[in-house]
Amino acid sequence: MPTQRTTESAESKARIALEAITGQRTIHKIAGPSGVHPNQVMPWTKQALAELPRVVSERRTRSSQAEATFKAQLYQQSGQLPVELDWLKKKLDYSVDVKRELGEPSHPRLAGRRQCEL
Repeated sequence: MPTQRTTESAESKARIALEAITGQRTIHKIAGPSGVHPNQVMPWTKQALAELPRVVSERRTRSSQAEATFKAQLYQQSGQLPVELDWLKKKLDYSVDVKRELGEPSHPRLAGRRQCEL
C-alpha cells in the first residue's frame, strides 16, 4: 500500500534549505527528522540560492522607490509654502469680512479651499 504524499509549507522548505546551505549537518541528517526524502532537499537548496539575489535586490528597489516618493512630496510642499506665504502677506491686514471677499477662485497655484483654511 503506497504512503500518502505530503506537501511541505514554504516556511519549512526554506528552513530545510537554509540548514542545507549552512552545511553544518549532512543532507540525510537534515531530511530524516523533517520527514522528507534527501533527494527533495537539494532542489529546494538550489531554488533558494537562485532566488536569493532577486529577494535582496527587491528590498533595495522598494526602499529607493519609497525614498523617491518621500522626496517628491517634500519638494511639492516646499514649493507650495512660499505661494501660501505670499498670499497670506497680501491678505493679512484686512478684517475677516473683507478677507472672505478677497478669495481668489482663479488663483493658479492655491486652491479655494486652502485659501479659506489660511
